Amino acid sequence: MKRRVLVIVTIVNLLLSSVIAAESSSERSFLKPRIASEWWQIAGNPDLGPLSSDRQQVVDFGIWQAKDGRWQLWSCIRHTKELGHTRLFYRWEGQQLTQPHWEPKGIALRAEITYGEQLGGLQAPFVTVIDEVYHMFYGGWDAICLATSHNGKDFVRKLNAEGKSVLFGPPEGYGNPRDPMVIRIGDQWYCYFTAHTPQVGAVF
Repeated sequence: MKRRVLVIVTIVNLLLSSVIAAESSSERSFLKPRIASEWWQIAGNPDLGPLSSDRQQVVDFGIWQAKDGRWQLWSCIRHTKELGHTRLFYRWEGQQLTQPHWEPKGIALRAEITYGEQLGGLQAPFVTVIDEVYHMFYGGWDAICLATSHNGKDFVRKLNAEGKSVLFGPPEGYGNPRDPMVIRIGDQWYCYFTAHTPQVGAVF
């Protein structure tokens, strides 16, 4: 009899635990971000002077706060009249993250084949601060590249032993590594990026 009661009590406890866990999971499933206000525009399609094109597109934004507190927005502009792959970096600046229509600051960076980048091949700038130095990771068409800055505005390519801005190339069988994002987990740095074959795209 005692054994039967013990079994029943155990089963009831397990059922109660399952119900509580299910309720907790159900509550968590309803937690989601929501839009709290109307959206506003911070940048548009810029005037690139002689490099402007009717087909140009503003893509692949990176946003960060410079050392002086002003917000920086860099974008890849593609389908311009830039030679090669038609891409370059343009930048805007805002005093507040929430202000509309940031100030256009001009072309920020163009690809240099001298440094291992393909002409017109700059893509997707991503900036993070490491040891008080701004590190910009970006695609150079055939490689993930690096530039650094002490103020978060003026970036200089970080050259390797071969005088290139290249950190690494694509995995075997893939091309056009781009869209890098870098995070630190423990004492290791990880770079997530995309690349593709003629048939398949992938994330690494």
